[in-house]
Amino acid sequence: MVSIPILIASPQGVRGQTAEVIKDFIEEIQHAGFRTKIITTPDLSFAACGGCLACESTDDCVVKDDVQTFQESLLISPGFVLATPVYLMGPPGRLKCLLDRFWPWMLRPRLFGKYGAVIVTSISYGAESLSEYLSAILESWGLGVVKPVATIVPKKDDIETRKKNLTNCRLLGRRFLDAIEKKKQLKLSSIGKRLIMDIWRLIQDNKDRFQMSYSYWKEKAIAKRFGI
Repeated sequence: MVSIPILIASPQGVRGQTAEVIKDFIEEIQHAGFRTKIITTPDLSFAACGGCLACESTDDCVVKDDVQTFQESLLISPGFVLATPVYLMGPPGRLKCLLDRFWPWMLRPRLFGKYGAVIVTSISYGAESLSEYLSAILESWGLGVVKPVATIVPKKDDIETRKKNLTNCRLLGRRFLDAIEKKKQLKLSSIGKRLIMDIWRLIQDNKDRFQMSYSYWKEKAIAKRFGI
């Protein structure tokens, strides 16, 4: 059975609080018979996007590093899970650098029929908005994204918050598994729909620059598949 990649985007990797919070989600997935593969951003070796724009006229990013290996794991798996803490109301720096390298996947979505889940941890605020932002990014790749979970990292003696996180992560795991097993058609989030429509409008308004992507959208009926 193909493993489901779980990207932990905390700079602390598997030793961080984000990894601790998602243990219940991972157990839910494994109990259903799925294998999981933990990937952390510190373990990946990759360069930041240099803005060369070569990917707009080639199949993918011309920089060869661990990004391609990571992307290959997404292409062969039925789903993908992204777990991250909030850093200054946004994603950690290395996660943002990694997402920047997925610009060609936003121009030419290739994960239709697969499913995504997002878990965001925070010590106080920003988890809701970051979970919406990341869900929209994943949707732009073609993933059907289940409703994300925003969690508060509990203090040492905060039993109630721990219980709430456990419940929410297990429920997310069940929704994620249900979508995969039943091949559900998930509705785009409002932010995801706006993002995808903006990308399609950008491509249409600049056909000379995005000729490859324009042909891709037309030949594969991408707008119809997104329902826009």
